Amino acid sequence: MVDLKYIGHSAFEIKNGDSAVLIDPLVSINKKYKWKNEPITDILLTHAHGDHLGEAIEIAKAKDAEITAIVELAGYCAEQGAKAKGVNLGSWLQYSWGKAIFLPAYHSSSLPDGRYGGCAASILLDVDGVRIFHAGDTCL
Repeated sequence: MVDLKYIGHSAFEIKNGDSAVLIDPLVSINKKYKWKNEPITDILLTHAHGDHLGEAIEIAKAKDAEITAIVELAGYCAEQGAKAKGVNLGSWLQYSWGKAIFLPAYHSSSLPDGRYGGCAASILLDVDGVRIFHAGDTCL
């Protein structure tokens, strides 16, 4: 059974079985959300702005979870000590909870230190046949 939880701003948690994925985890926006109690295995990031990167690095390190993001953003996360997988747009990726594909979004993306954070992305997830589209920040 798929469980979708809105955390706040652009942050969501999606659970399937014994694993959970966070998307754009600015979780500090919601004091009721206790990520330390959740079975987080993966974190997906749409782009590098702070209101989407959120606490991704802290959570990834604490939970030994892998961050998946566009190559430049994943590189930054790895520099900060997190496990990270860099991707480009357009290929399905398999996870324990389902699969995801990073797609275009029309927005800027800069890292906290001002460097280019790669292209912004939206993410389409397939979790037990349930399709969920996270637009990230885009001009739609």
